[in-house]
Amino acid sequence: MHCRTGCAMATLAYQACRNTGKVEASLPEGFQDQLNDVTRAVLLGQPARGDICRFIADFLDSQLDQRTKLETQDQRPPSASPSSQPTAAAFVDTAVTSADRYADV
Repeated sequence: MHCRTGCAMATLAYQACRNTGKVEASLPEGFQDQLNDVTRAVLLGQPARGDICRFIADFLDSQLDQRTKLETQDQRPPSASPSSQPTAAAFVDTAVTSADRYADV
């Protein structure tokens, strides 16, 4: 999202709140879980003050890469062996490993 668009949306939300006293908004599905993952990675990694944005961007890039790999694996033909399919535990291990890797940066 372009900054001007985001700023305009935030301004409209603020004005609506000021005028009516309430803003109705809902979080996209999965946002809270993603926010929890980012928060956990930052708390575990303890990036320096000036590196927080880069740390979060790198973490999210890593998560996007993992999701892309999983989606690519899911598109394999049905004849692929089921044991080669990633498990939820493997995905969590990968996410924690990624957070640990960025914690060392």
